[in-house]
Amino acid sequence: METKLKAQSESSSLTVSEQVEACCSIARERLEAGDYDEGCAALKQWWTVGEWPNQGGLSQSAAAELLLTAGTLAGWIASTRQIVGGQKNAERLLSGAVALFEHLAETTRSAEGRIELGYCYYRQGLFDLARITLRSSLNDLT
Repeated sequence: METKLKAQSESSSLTVSEQVEACCSIARERLEAGDYDEGCAALKQWWTVGEWPNQGGLSQSAAAELLLTAGTLAGWIASTRQIVGGQKNAERLLSGAVALFEHLAETTRSAEGRIELGYCYYRQGLFDLARITLRSSLNDLT
């Protein structure tokens, strides 16, 4: 899959931001299927687990999508592989995504980021904080 993605991005006329958004979409599909390694592979050009993503040259919207997708993946990987401190890394990524989405006035995407942030808190046993975070996210959704 990695070779296919690389070949497509090199031969396409998509901007870097559009490439990131397309790869985030693929990564989310893999995440929903439970294939975290392939989800990470889709983002390999911009992000490695445990690191901050390369956001150079990206639009704010694409950067927010990258942070949200990477944060979501990081949280689930840390949970399934029981990586000590992994949820904190996911929290940082997701908080960055939420801040960018709020700046862009994308309330639904911001709420999605806070929902994932709530999952991070829940996985750490911070149940009250998880509940408060999830409830506040629901206020922004119709």
